[in-house]
Amino acid sequence: MLSFSFYPQTGEPIILDVSEIHYEKLAHAGLGRVVQIASYEIVIEEDKYEIDAIKLNFDNRRTILNLLETERHNELEAIFKDVNDVKEIFQFQENIEKMEYVKLLTDLCEKIKDNSYIFFSYE
Repeated sequence: MLSFSFYPQTGEPIILDVSEIHYEKLAHAGLGRVVQIASYEIVIEEDKYEIDAIKLNFDNRRTILNLLETERHNELEAIFKDVNDVKEIFQFQENIEKMEYVKLLTDLCEKIKDNSYIFFSYE
């Protein structure tokens, strides 16, 4: 399982597990191209770790949020295009998968907006 990690100034990181399909969708959307990953040394419970991450400054947050919001909008448009009524959304596995991806995008947006996280990485 792949994951997205959010590192606060102090304390344990928050890790969101993500399916390979959703990870690949974000890669194709350009997540790896819109911001620069660098190596950082962080301290978690007095232990030092080196991570490859994105520093969540104002510009990087805005860039990532723009990508996530655009991707979420595109996914919702695709769902609504395929669906004639609300009941059908949950009847087809493909649309369930799309809704899970939209939920992931929403969760990522919330974490990126949270100023308590200073680094973001994906593995």
